[in-house]
Amino acid sequence: MPLLSVTLYLHSLLMIMNLIATCGLTCVEAFKEAIGDQIRVFACDSSAEAPALQTVDEAFIVLRIEHGGYVDNLLPICNDRPIGLQVPAL
Repeated sequence: MPLLSVTLYLHSLLMIMNLIATCGLTCVEAFKEAIGDQIRVFACDSSAEAPALQTVDEAFIVLRIEHGGYVDNLLPICNDRPIGLQVPAL
C-alpha cells in the first residue's frame, strides 16, 4: 500500500483513538508528523533512555518483549487509557 494511502487511512482511523508505539524513534516521528496533534501518542520501551520515549505525550518503561510478563506489563497501560492502536516493533 502506498505511503500516502496508509497515512490517509491512519489519519481517519486515529481521529477517534490514541496510539501506543512499541517501535523506535523513526516510527513514532512518522506517526506524529502524519497525524499532528489530533491524538495522543504513547510509547513504551525497556530503557528509559530510548529516544522514542523523549518525543511522545506519555512514556512507559516495560519489560523486554522476550520476557514472559511483557504482555501482562503492557495490558494495564492500554486498558487505563483509550488506546485504540498498538504499533509493535518490527
